[in-house]
Amino acid sequence: MTDLAEALISRFTAWANTRGDIRGALLIGSQARTDVPADEWSDVDLLVLTTDVPALLRSGDWVAAMGPVVLTFLESTIATGITERRALYETGLEADYAILPADILANLANDSDQQSQTLRALVASILGRGFRIVLDKDSRLQGLAAIAATPAPPALPDAARFANEVRDFWFHAHWTARKLRRGEVMMAKSCCDGGMKGNLLTVARWHVAAANGADTWHQVRFFEQWADPRLVRDLATCFAHYEPADIARALRATMQTFDWLAPETAERLKVEYPDDAVRWVKARVDETLGVAAS
Repeated sequence: MTDLAEALISRFTAWANTRGDIRGALLIGSQARTDVPADEWSDVDLLVLTTDVPALLRSGDWVAAMGPVVLTFLESTIATGITERRALYETGLEADYAILPADILANLANDSDQQSQTLRALVASILGRGFRIVLDKDSRLQGLAAIAATPAPPALPDAARFANEVRDFWFHAHWTARKLRRGEVMMAKSCCDGGMKGNLLTVARWHVAAANGADTWHQVRFFEQWADPRLVRDLATCFAHYEPADIARALRATMQTFDWLAPETAERLKVEYPDDAVRWVKARVDETLGVAAS
């Protein structure tokens, strides 16, 4: 753990011990793990367990107890739906405080409904990367080590799931070309550099998981370490400027990259690839972009 992080945790603990509503806290993320540990660019990730979630979300004044604050705001995490209060301190240190009901983690071992099982699996994967109990006023967190699990590689898709992802990509390649032809430049760029890249990233995870079961982390964390080196190289040309001809170029580059990545993945998964449909889409995109890129 970095010195700045240690200092923040010490101030947090001192502050939390003055508050009856704060019952526990866990340090997670890079500051708590040994695999890809923290460096000077790392933030601090804390799970804060409280009996009054709305109070910590309603006002951000309390984050100043950990040091002079430049700004603070709320953000709902994509992966969990948990609301975080994020803070940027004058030291340059960033802190993410995920605000949770005090009993949510303690009850994981006993709840059997589907929602609890899903949350338990998510928490297990997070804790499996490393965690440290910062505060445990009610001695309810000691059993968390038992549910921590080494993060598993992404589940490999069945034939239907793979085919849907591939068809989604090629449908939107055609869609992007049509939007560009119409003159909807922002729509075309957003799809090329947004949704289609999401399809590509999903297949990229399956590509390496099917080959060697590599840990692909979450979202795009450490992408350059786990992705196929050819994909990392190709992406240098796959993003566009806000300009029609360059969007057309980036779309073609993205299609060319997907055109080797997805068939290789299909082969590794031993599933079919929709070659006829892909050929049709590529021909129509070339026809459309011949106008849009001129």
